[in-house]
Amino acid sequence: MAIKRFKEFKNMNLDELNAKLRESERVLFDARMQLATGQLANTSLLWKTRKEISWIKTLAAQKQQEAQAAQ
Repeated sequence: MAIKRFKEFKNMNLDELNAKLRESERVLFDARMQLATGQLANTSLLWKTRKEISWIKTLAAQKQQEAQAAQ
C-alpha cells in the first residue's frame, strides 16, 4: 500500500505537493495533541504521517531541482 501511495505523490505537481504537505502537517499536529491528551487511539498515525511528510518533502525538492535544471 505504501508504494502505491508514493506513486500517487510522484504524479502530483509542486502545488499539489505543497497543499498535501500542509494537510499532512495539520494531521500530525492534531495527532500530537490527541496523544498529549490521551485521546489518540491509533498511535501508528504519528509514524505514518511523519513518513508521508518526508516523502512529500523529498519529491518536492526533486521537482524543484528538475525545474531549475530545465531553465
